[in-house]
Amino acid sequence: MVRPAPTVVFTPPPTPNGALHVGHVGGPYLRADLYVRLVRLLEDREIRHVSHVDTYQSYVAKKAVEVGAEPDALSREYTRRIRADFDAYALRHDAFGDNRDPDYLRFLREGVQALTDVVTVVEREVPRCEGCGRTQLEAYARSACTGCLHDAYLNVCENCSLPQQVDGALGLLCTQCRTAAGGTTTARFLSFDARAVAAVEDTMRHRHGASRRASALFDRLGPHLALWQFESPYGIAVDDSGLVLNPWVEIFFHHTWCLLQECGVDTRLPFSEAVAELNRRDPDVIYFFGVDNTYYYVFLFTALAQALVIRPMVPSRVKINHFMHLRGAKISSSRGNVVWADELVGTAPVEVLRTRLARSCPEYAPRELADDGPRLSPARPVGVAPAGAGPRELDVVRARLADLVAVDAFSVERLVDVLDKGRERARAVGGDDADAIDGYLAHVCRELQLA
Repeated sequence: MVRPAPTVVFTPPPTPNGALHVGHVGGPYLRADLYVRLVRLLEDREIRHVSHVDTYQSYVAKKAVEVGAEPDALSREYTRRIRADFDAYALRHDAFGDNRDPDYLRFLREGVQALTDVVTVVEREVPRCEGCGRTQLEAYARSACTGCLHDAYLNVCENCSLPQQVDGALGLLCTQCRTAAGGTTTARFLSFDARAVAAVEDTMRHRHGASRRASALFDRLGPHLALWQFESPYGIAVDDSGLVLNPWVEIFFHHTWCLLQECGVDTRLPFSEAVAELNRRDPDVIYFFGVDNTYYYVFLFTALAQALVIRPMVPSRVKINHFMHLRGAKISSSRGNVVWADELVGTAPVEVLRTRLARSCPEYAPRELADDGPRLSPARPVGVAPAGAGPRELDVVRARLADLVAVDAFSVERLVDVLDKGRERARAVGGDDADAIDGYLAHVCRELQLA
């Protein structure tokens, strides 16, 4: 008997070129973790939180050169540290994919072939640094974004989300040699015409929660090229061309592979048969991610899913957060403005750390890392969650929490507000009613691991 399809929440795979900082933890990972915990607390439906590590990014090779390490060894060490950071903050994953798995790599090669059968691939001349020999794409080059002038790597601008095109790049410099490219080589690109862009926009228009970033992206996104394969000393090769695959395309396929596993689809099936079975299962997919990944999760993944007719990989909803700030600027290791996640571990119980980051969560706009705020859970000892009707105030708390189970309505800010207001009201009413309210709030906070 085929089991009912779950709701699957995906969070972005961290890049193993460094450990996690508090901006990572307090962004999509904590948001998704709290949402999944809340659904399980209040509803009887299967929901799964899934991610993996972004093994094949060019940023791994860039970092390896900077520290004098081998990319693969560096990736494995930071993968271990990233997993430890997740554990330290009680960020639970029901499944954590392995994109080194030989069975997955077979699936990836089949998927890539299927995609090239339905999407136009073009070859273009691109800059190549004569000093280090690196193709001037991805982490190997920076320029000013032609859409907003923000300093951007040659992939996607983190400030406006527009994909960066090699043609017309402003002030292109090699990130290793700090010089302009003098040579050329070739790379391959996926070509998305106006019809393809419009199809994705039409699909996603009501699925991004009126995100200003997503709306602005589609306002400006026209026909364009997206990187497909390029020369790099590190990455995943899927054919005999000598080129490696755009790591974000690999991420799409690994998300798909994980979804097959979560739905009980036999991953040994040929690609087309596995996709057909996944379509029959029809799971619900939700993406939580940071604003800098808007192009990939809102446009590119949807475009690939539509081209390959993998219907469940078109998400029902996406939840986009902004950047957390420290001293008025984005938390960023490359800018030296950072608090590493493991710096806070041991300074307070994990519930206190999670609550601090929940109060700092930049869901709708950049938000400063908060100082320790008031507790969300009652400080005095309370018993189990109360049975029966209880005071009317308790009905209000339960109703507000139930509203947040709908993914469109869910926000960490609203969740914190429900708990804050419940505690305030308990102090105001006193007596047995306060005990009933406090008992329920303590129960909720235990399940969500908040203090």
